[in-house]
This record gives sequence, structure tokens and C-alpha cells, in this order.
Amino acid sequence: MAVRRQLDKDPQAISRTRLLSEIIAHPSVLSREQFVRPYAPELEDAAHAQCDRRAAPAANHIDPAVVRVDLDALRKRTRDVERYGTKRAAHFGEHAPRNIPTFQDLDEAIEVIRFLWIKYSFLRRFRVWSG
Repeated sequence: MAVRRQLDKDPQAISRTRLLSEIIAHPSVLSREQFVRPYAPELEDAAHAQCDRRAAPAANHIDPAVVRVDLDALRKRTRDVERYGTKRAAHFGEHAPRNIPTFQDLDEAIEVIRFLWIKYSFLRRFRVWSG
């Protein structure tokens, strides 16, 4: 169920899929200016260096193409686990899923979610969300 929750596309959902989709749709919200703003003046160079690691060097905002790759990887690595959870655990559909996920599939799904959590943890520095 936890994996399914991270894939929820519903506009009311708080999920990894929605977060990445919103970043792709509105990349300028994650601007260099907003990223650097909370840092003390003496740490501004370090802030720009960190921003360069998350966006292209000297780019004004995060590259939506990079985020699209992450979203595609999330969907691909979690597909079978999500389908199984929807058809069997949540709704117990009439037809069994064709691809029953293994524990390795579940581990990989959890790992990609964990990786994206770490990769996008810098978003906690942003104080203003407006698109």
C-alpha cells in the first residue's frame, strides 16, 4: 500500500508522482534564486555549488527533462508492485494480475522511492511554493 500511495496521481494526493509531475510542469518554481535565498551571505558560493548539482551549472531552475527521467524510472520500477496492490490487496479484482511481483521487485520499488526521497530532499529548503 505504501508503494501505491507514492504513485497516486489524484490532484488531492500527496505523492512522489504528483511532486515530480508538478516540478516538470512548473520547473521555474524551483529557481536558483529561491534555492540560494535562505543561505547566509557567507555561504552563498556553497549554495550555488549545491544548486549546480541539482540543476545544470548556472541554470536558472531545475531541468524538467532530468525530473522526467526520475518519474519514468519511478513508474517503471514500481509498475508490477502497484498493479498487484491495486488488483489483489486493495480491490481484490476478479482477474489475478499477470505479473506477480517478487520480493526483489518490492525491494527495487522501495529503493527507487527511497532514492528519490533523498535526491529531492533539498526541496525542504524552499519556503515559497507558487506556480
